[in-house]
Amino acid sequence: MICSFMKRYFLFLALCLGFVFLTSCRNTSECRRHLAEVEQVIELYPDSAWKMLQKIDSASVAEGEEKAVYNLLLTELKYLKYLPAPNDSAIRYSSDYFADNGNPFYQATAFYYHGCVLLELGKRMEAMQMMKKAEECAGKTDDELLRNKIYEKLFYMNVNTSNGLLAMKYARLFLKSSELLLDTLLICRAYDAISLEFTRYNNKDSIRFYRDKSWKLAEKANIKFAQLLANKADELINDSLYDDARVLLEEAIGMEQQPGYIRLLGDVYNHKGEYEKAIICYKKVFTFNNIGNNIIAYKALSNLYLRQQNYKESRRMLWMSDSLVYAQSEQAQSMPLTLLQQEYDQSIVSLAASQRLNRWLAGLLALIVMLAVGIIFYLLKVRKLKSVLSENVQQYNETLLTVSQMESAEKLSQQRISAQESSMAQMSSELTNLNKLVDRQKRRLEQQRKEMAKSLGRGKELYGKAERGEPFARFQSADEQSFIDYYAFSNSERFARLMMVYGTPTRRLATYLILRDMGKNSAEIKRILSVSSATIRSYKYRLGFKED
Repeated sequence: MICSFMKRYFLFLALCLGFVFLTSCRNTSECRRHLAEVEQVIELYPDSAWKMLQKIDSASVAEGEEKAVYNLLLTELKYLKYLPAPNDSAIRYSSDYFADNGNPFYQATAFYYHGCVLLELGKRMEAMQMMKKAEECAGKTDDELLRNKIYEKLFYMNVNTSNGLLAMKYARLFLKSSELLLDTLLICRAYDAISLEFTRYNNKDSIRFYRDKSWKLAEKANIKFAQLLANKADELINDSLYDDARVLLEEAIGMEQQPGYIRLLGDVYNHKGEYEKAIICYKKVFTFNNIGNNIIAYKALSNLYLRQQNYKESRRMLWMSDSLVYAQSEQAQSMPLTLLQQEYDQSIVSLAASQRLNRWLAGLLALIVMLAVGIIFYLLKVRKLKSVLSENVQQYNETLLTVSQMESAEKLSQQRISAQESSMAQMSSELTNLNKLVDRQKRRLEQQRKEMAKSLGRGKELYGKAERGEPFARFQSADEQSFIDYYAFSNSERFARLMMVYGTPTRRLATYLILRDMGKNSAEIKRILSVSSATIRSYKYRLGFKED
């Protein structure tokens, strides 16, 4: 009886343990599946990934790989959503785990975001160490996008430490990686990074060269980002085109709040004589706690107060600027990040050299073994060759009989080769004709592009006259079409709305609609187009307008 009771007890215990084990395995697999779904959408849809990750109960995440992946995704999403991290405990768990157990991709990703968090916490030395580890691990993967992010981050970290050589090195690597990805936006940002580094040396030709490349590429791809607009505005400021620069800077600040953009907007207001707005912009720069921009803003305020004969404030601003310059020099001297990177690179090089030496030694040992085996094999082969030699003599005689047959076959093959050569010559001539046709098409396209650029330039000139209310002199049909094309190009959405309402009007009616859309009244349109009041009434009647 006791024996049967013990049997039932152990059977019940085994069933309970099996149920618990199966339940835990199911929960673990479901949690890992949800994390994999978050990984798939995190790059393209970070907001959706954030919602998906919040649905996962952190208490159900198992220790080990699951928790490391969960903490990594959580840190990455917080960084992408600009949510500050109070400490690095979560991402440190991931980087420590993947350093011993992960593949190179997870290692590089964990080290990268650990470095980003440490940089936000002000731990520059530890952040640089993590970024260098991320660079090393990313070199072992096929993920070019990950290497691209690491190169960009290392560039800006070296810019902030005034290390020009290393900053330019990583700017070049950032550009090369962006070109491999064929990503126009990343290529534009890489060009801007190189131009930013040239500002350190005040190399205006190089700055303009890379900014122009970035602007043309972005304009061709019809893309915009804040840094691109700010760089273009900086060039417009240098060319004294302050109104155009202000428009671009306001658009850039609407995309991204950066102290450099706000400082440039203050420069625009300063040049235009709107000193109150300039002072507001310069003081707003101080809230970002960016030493470089703060120094420039303090100097600009000092000059502005000096112009207003407020000598006390001017001296105070100049003193604040000098204090920040001194603090920046002290900070650069107290942070040996350059030495850290050089030592890390040297350790990587020495490690690679030792690994290469070990491979050479292993290869040499293998070669010696192969030679020994080959010598033994050769000695055995010699014995067999002696017996085979007599057979080869007989085969030689038979071969002589087949030589004549081979000669006839060779003649036949030569005839075939000559026929193929003639066909190849014909194909070459056809290819030459095709290349000529392609060249003609290229010249035609280039001519069309120049004509379009000329037309848009004429349209822009007429648009400027219309804004100033000046009459159109010698306003021909081609000029009218250029004016319409330029407005459709520069104000595409507004032009599209006009065409949706009024269909496809004539050139003159389209010109009238554009002038009204620009805010011109009938009297101004009459003066600009040099027409009579009756003509204006005719335009209104044809379009169904009432009086202004």
